[in-house]
Amino acid sequence: MHDYQEKKMHSLIKNTLKQCYHRLLPYTCVICKSPSQQALDLCSACENDLPFLQNACSLCGASLAKNSPPICGNCLTPPPPYHDLICLAHYQGPIRRFITQLKFHQQLAFSHILGHLFVKHMGT
Repeated sequence: MHDYQEKKMHSLIKNTLKQCYHRLLPYTCVICKSPSQQALDLCSACENDLPFLQNACSLCGASLAKNSPPICGNCLTPPPPYHDLICLAHYQGPIRRFITQLKFHQQLAFSHILGHLFVKHMGT
């Protein structure tokens, strides 16, 4: 029972410190620099403007017409040497900046943003 109470107290202290930290240093959108209402350095408006893939080939990511088969003509013959493509968005604009800042400049805040976007948008 003592371990349970200790863990509960530790969790309460951790959450309180986290709330204090974010009140002192609030989340700020990395695109528009405005305060973010999400627990993320990306505001909802800028997130909605990102170039997410919609109606794309499941093998190469090429844009497809609405209600077309999930694989484009180029991937039918010959098919690529892999089975699936997992792609969140077009590699342009802010998405390109997020990836290059993470990859070449070790800006770890972008890993949190990209992870959040994958979890939120890849299930839909």
